[in-house]
Amino acid sequence: MLPNESTIQGGGIHPRVKIYTNSLGFKDFANREIDLKNKNRIVFIGDSFTEGVLLEFKFTVPGLAYDYFANKGIEVLNAGVSSYSPSIYYNKIKFFIEQGLEFSHLVVFIDISDIENEVINYVTEEETLYVKSAYKKESVSTKEIILKDEIKKFLKDNFLISYKLIKFIDDRFIDPIYGDDFIEPTTANKFIEIFSNKNKNGKWTINEDIRKEYDLGIQKSIHYMTL
Repeated sequence: MLPNESTIQGGGIHPRVKIYTNSLGFKDFANREIDLKNKNRIVFIGDSFTEGVLLEFKFTVPGLAYDYFANKGIEVLNAGVSSYSPSIYYNKIKFFIEQGLEFSHLVVFIDISDIENEVINYVTEEETLYVKSAYKKESVSTKEIILKDEIKKFLKDNFLISYKLIKFIDDRFIDPIYGDDFIEPTTANKFIEIFSNKNKNGKWTINEDIRKEYDLGIQKSIHYMTL
């Protein structure tokens, strides 16, 4: 999220919520300047549960903590963003420390979906040697997936109409031809999708094959949480 931004999240079947960020780009109760030099402060970081997607700041966990600690002279910041995971927790906090951000405590909410995010979404520069040395095959496949995601993002950012047309054709015609697991986004079918093995983000805890497939994400999470 951008610094001192205000935007609307939600719409359609979801409630519309006004969202604010502060000068650090963190979700907050209003646009405001954050004084970096304050050691009497708690920073929360995590993924969508910490950010509080579709929630005003005051209803998020950091927002509730903000109210609790306000009369004690302790500031609370919410650095969480949807789909973050340990490599991002580590690098984001490291970046802000290097920028001069001071705080007394850091609260990290690691999530069950972080393991999948580490496998599929993120490869950071300083981890390249670490990943290649122990997980050569996985690191290559991860980069291939990331490249595809970058191409999708480029098309979406620069050719939005074309992107939507291609996605519509893929969702409506290609998926039904090449996969029998295509489903319409109804509420009932969403539950079927979530509980099927197609949705893997939490299945590594109960499915041995998926756990082996996601071993890279487990090792990376341990690595960055240790750092």
